Amino acid sequence: MRGWMTIACFWLLIAGCDRTEKTPSEEASVKAQQAATVLSERGPVSVSVSVIPEKPRLSDEPELTLTVRAEAGVDVSLPEFGESVGDFLIRDFHEPIPRTEEGSQILQQVYTLEPETAGRVVIDPFVVSFTDNRKEGDGKEHSVETEPLRLTISTMLDANAPSLDDLEPPAPPTELESTDAFSMWWLFWLAGGSAIVVVVVMLMKRRTAKPEPPIPPGILARRELDELIASGLSSQDVKLFYVELTAIVRRYIERTTSVRAPELTTEEFLRQVEQQALFRSEDNVRLVAFLEAADLVKFAGVTPDEEAIRQATHKAKVFIELKSPESGDAA
Repeated sequence: MRGWMTIACFWLLIAGCDRTEKTPSEEASVKAQQAATVLSERGPVSVSVSVIPEKPRLSDEPELTLTVRAEAGVDVSLPEFGESVGDFLIRDFHEPIPRTEEGSQILQQVYTLEPETAGRVVIDPFVVSFTDNRKEGDGKEHSVETEPLRLTISTMLDANAPSLDDLEPPAPPTELESTDAFSMWWLFWLAGGSAIVVVVVMLMKRRTAKPEPPIPPGILARRELDELIASGLSSQDVKLFYVELTAIVRRYIERTTSVRAPELTTEEFLRQVEQQALFRSEDNVRLVAFLEAADLVKFAGVTPDEEAIRQATHKAKVFIELKSPESGDAA
């Protein structure tokens, strides 16, 4: 019996050793297969530009990575910040700590971008300068220029987008149980008396107090957004959170324009905004990206992670602040 237990433990140990995790280089290789990449080489230096995801949507924030691999003894000068990103806004930027792989130094620049328009866009060539100070080098300054990287930014507003017409109609109202007639009359008189008292109090306040000025739409929208974030609804019911988030933006648009935003579907609303030219083209792009991402959660069953929720909340706040007269940048 003890011999069988020893053999079983031996095989369990072998099985556990076979469960190897992917190394960082293997994970980077898998990630690179999902990226749009261009590669250029000159002498001891190679330069690659990659964008993840390979086919970004208008609501995504793609990541661009410039990677320079240079042999030991070669001094490299990376491009200035913001060069060559094309039709994108820069949301974040950092330079990882240089590292060494197989005797070569690896330098990187990483950009988090936001598309400004849908369709075909181009990442312009990056130029990397270097001086070959190796023993066999010439000690002169040279440069490597990458090829342009062409991307296609997709949008949900096309023939392949999920149709909201396929949604099932709402369920019929549930009938309430009948109550005693005496109780109903008692509640009726109580409600009527309370309403009269409220009306009298309001009339007296109007006579004695000056009416308060209306709250500006931008301030009201920011107040509603702060209350929604503080409620913690995103961790309790993320779908309802997105419903309330888009409702805040739609109500803000209704208060500042003639569009009856809450009464329209997303497609009808975006079409009317474009026809009436209510906002600038870049603001239209922000609004389309925000509403597309929200509709995927509300109607297509997509479950966003914490980063996606943060981005959606940030885009709603940016749109309100950019279009609010109180912020000094009205439409």
